Amino acid sequence: MFRGDVSSAIMRINDVRNALAHSFFPENRRRYTPDKKVMYKGVHLFTKEGVQKFEDDFAIASNHLIKRAFGV
Repeated sequence: MFRGDVSSAIMRINDVRNALAHSFFPENRRRYTPDKKVMYKGVHLFTKEGVQKFEDDFAIASNHLIKRAFGV
């Protein structure tokens, strides 16, 4: 796995975290207004496919961090 993949995954996860943590209606944020939905990698986050894409990114990031922390 390349560091760019890990960095991109962490940035996408953080963008969603910021949108959900800092607004009552994240779909109204400038970034999401064209679709009026919180999009994640091209799909609506609050769907089965959106959650799966989020989980895939989480796995990329957590696996990398576990390897760095514990050398596993």
